[in-house]
Amino acid sequence: MRSFLDCFFLGHLALATLPSLAACAPAAALPATGSAAALVRKADLERSAVGARGLLVGELAQAPPAATPAAPSQNPPEEDPSELDEVTVVGRYLRKDATTATKTDTPLIDIPQSIQVIPRQLLEDQKIIQFNDALKTVSGVFNANPSFAPFSTFSIRGFNTNNIYRNGFRDGVNSLAGFDVASIERIEVLKGPGSVLYGQGELSGIINVETKRPQPKAAYAATFDAGNYGLFRSSLDFTGPLTADKALLYRLNLVYQNSKSFIDFFQANRWLVAPAFTWRIGSNTTFDIEGEFYNASQPSTFGLPALGTVLPNPNGQIPPGRFVGESLLDNYSSSAYRFSYRLDHRFSPNWSLRHGFSSSHQRTQATQTIPFELFPDGRTLFRVLTGTTAPDGYTFWRDSNIVDTYVVGNFRTGPVDHKLVLGFDASWFYDATRQFYGALVAPLDLFNPVYAPTRGPTILEANNYSSPSSYGIYIQDQLSFSENLKLLLGVRYDNATQRTTDVLSGIATNQNFDAFSPRVGLVWKPIAQLAVYGSFSRSFRPVLGTNLAGVPFVPERGEQFEGGLKADLLDGKLFTTLAYFDLTRQNVLTPDPTNPLFSLQTGEQNSRGVEFDITGEPLPGWNLTAAYAYIDARITRDTQFAAGNRLNTAPRHSASLWSTYQLQESSLKGLGVGLGLFYVGAQTGDLANTFTLPSYLRTDASLFYRADNVRYAFNFRNLFNVAYYEGAASPLDVIVGTPFTVIGSISVEF
Repeated sequence: MRSFLDCFFLGHLALATLPSLAACAPAAALPATGSAAALVRKADLERSAVGARGLLVGELAQAPPAATPAAPSQNPPEEDPSELDEVTVVGRYLRKDATTATKTDTPLIDIPQSIQVIPRQLLEDQKIIQFNDALKTVSGVFNANPSFAPFSTFSIRGFNTNNIYRNGFRDGVNSLAGFDVASIERIEVLKGPGSVLYGQGELSGIINVETKRPQPKAAYAATFDAGNYGLFRSSLDFTGPLTADKALLYRLNLVYQNSKSFIDFFQANRWLVAPAFTWRIGSNTTFDIEGEFYNASQPSTFGLPALGTVLPNPNGQIPPGRFVGESLLDNYSSSAYRFSYRLDHRFSPNWSLRHGFSSSHQRTQATQTIPFELFPDGRTLFRVLTGTTAPDGYTFWRDSNIVDTYVVGNFRTGPVDHKLVLGFDASWFYDATRQFYGALVAPLDLFNPVYAPTRGPTILEANNYSSPSSYGIYIQDQLSFSENLKLLLGVRYDNATQRTTDVLSGIATNQNFDAFSPRVGLVWKPIAQLAVYGSFSRSFRPVLGTNLAGVPFVPERGEQFEGGLKADLLDGKLFTTLAYFDLTRQNVLTPDPTNPLFSLQTGEQNSRGVEFDITGEPLPGWNLTAAYAYIDARITRDTQFAAGNRLNTAPRHSASLWSTYQLQESSLKGLGVGLGLFYVGAQTGDLANTFTLPSYLRTDASLFYRADNVRYAFNFRNLFNVAYYEGAASPLDVIVGTPFTVIGSISVEF
């Protein structure tokens, strides 16, 4: 279920040795850089009746911070920046284009792959303050971590992914550091592999976070949130010009958060400082630079045994808030430092150069009590403590540096229009696990806990580091034979090198991989508002480590077939996608039955199903987004688990609905309500299919009112206090869903 167990415990504690680090392997990424000015112009042209009237935090209607501009041949003449102060978007929830799938600003209806966009307004209306909650309205996407965890892994179409990007760059530190949503403008979720443009990565999909960009009109906003479980959160958002000609713009987001939880002894703190600058060097050149300083601290032990939660226990039900760690020992504190720049230069109306660089650095101090075995009495939990003996206290180090340069060209050959992307990227990573220990601690009585924060003798140590690097060359062509027929062709070559050193044993392992990743897709529009599409693509991901015989693992390979329909409904007020998908991943690691400390690479898994998403504003003031997914995700070949077993974190049926309505007239103008329904069907708790989590239906709601420059809101989660379970990774790791929660907020713009 969780990358935390895969990476933090199995990988770093060395209970599964180096092979378990495969889930943590960083992958090359490519920035999708672009011109903010071009997008400002595009958003200005797409002005709608709804629009947005300023830069209020929570209703921030700005030019979308996409990483690539529209095709140069479509750009209007350059405008004076002073004329770009008022910016609007198409609807509150509805976005008609995206950049993640093609690295060009392409209409969603012309992309032969399913992609959903989560705009800032949807995050605000739902009062999302934890990044793990941000994707719950997207079909087929689920948390593979607890929603309150400080790091993020998601399941997309049945397969887990760490493919989380930031402005088009692979975020090399997310799996240990996480994000805060305050600096996010929108999130684009590309279903299936994006290897042809982004290189090595998981088959399931890409999650690309686009951050807020500086704006030419000065605006200052503040938001204050408070709720049960001791939540207090404050955030500031400032933007505007730094020079009189508005050639130099800035933006600054600041956050402080303190909260508790329904879990005993849980105390979390978080802060964020995120500056950004845009320099319009000339009419054809834009330079963006941004940084982020983020710190999160909280306990790191969450799950409960299945016996006493989803399965009967002769001792009764385990209290849902029971903490199974040691309150004075367990802590997870991680700091992330992110820096990136993007340069966009236009040579001519049809050709442009885009170049970007991203550097991320993470330092984590972590101590965690791991549930290891439940005794036959059903109440005594055997535990192991993990941590570090390094003098500076850092348990993990991770550094990533990625550079990408590509050109975009528009040209015609006979009757065919081409949009060409040709580029090169390279990445360098450094990962270190610092002297882990596995130490015994006193067993815990789950029904009458007595905590004893004393560490026993060390039973296992590990100290290793790795230095992956890679480069890739890619080419993509979007061919338009007519307005009704479009073809997407792409191919990429990757070369990746990995060196892993075990400091304690002195053993070093060197691995080198290369791969070609193709993609082909076709879009046919019988009418302008309806598209029929189909596509095929492959993925490539290096797998670290060796088997028992010392033979290095080969890369994991995957392929996806997808087909479906996309449609603009109600004169463009609603956009919908219906997709069928079939994904197969090969060379999946599975435990070696002769020695569980090692792995074999014989596994194969398949996921197929149907997804449906619809988003828009059918009537003025009424916004909605709804989704449904059917997923059949199973093991098809394995030496440890039976073929046909279902994958966990992949319910067969799931659905969601979120809708708001705000009064447009009368004395109550500005008053609005929201309703959310989230259904998750029954799902297996582990790959052995030894237990099942029951289905649940959770209800959320909101009440809000805006008067002039102030917005008041109350958000209610799990309105009827339904008892449910988010997911599970093993019989000792069932995650309890959060009970009824209320958050009150006030947002003010100046």
